[in-house]
Amino acid sequence: MAADAFVQCRVTGETKSRLAALAHELGVTETQLVRSAVERIVAGAPQLAEGGRGPRPALARLSIRVRFDDRQLLADRAASRGMPPATYVGALVRAHLRHLAPLPLDELAALKASTAELAAIGRNLNQFVRSAQAGARAAGFTVDHAKTLIRVCDAMRTHVKDVIRANLASWESGHAK
Repeated sequence: MAADAFVQCRVTGETKSRLAALAHELGVTETQLVRSAVERIVAGAPQLAEGGRGPRPALARLSIRVRFDDRQLLADRAASRGMPPATYVGALVRAHLRHLAPLPLDELAALKASTAELAAIGRNLNQFVRSAQAGARAAGFTVDHAKTLIRVCDAMRTHVKDVIRANLASWESGHAK
């Protein structure tokens, strides 16, 4: 679409100089830089309802500055959870504001899988117990097998508790350990 309208505004001399320097650094004209900024702003703005303020966006963009070494810790922490750093910060802020202890999707999926495995083990163990109580003899299933299943269940329970504890601590601590 051909550009056929003008947008004008006054800025300080310092702002104009900074704009010129940035445009030069990016290898574009000042006009191209300003046009690009205006187009991004307009594209990201919610559509206004007739005579109203328009719908409120579900997500709002927020820019923050972090120290270089904190940026690296952030990147490492986010990567360990399989999340982009901005998504991790968003989850962290939401957790803080709403007093939540969120589980990233990968960790939640792992806990759900562990729970499903424990349920399957429990169902199988119940079948053996019912058979034994009815007087049937389970072929190949011994007391040692039952003890092993109990140890596996206990180890999985401990592991799930450790994952939850580590998750909670990671959201509250200042540094990954």
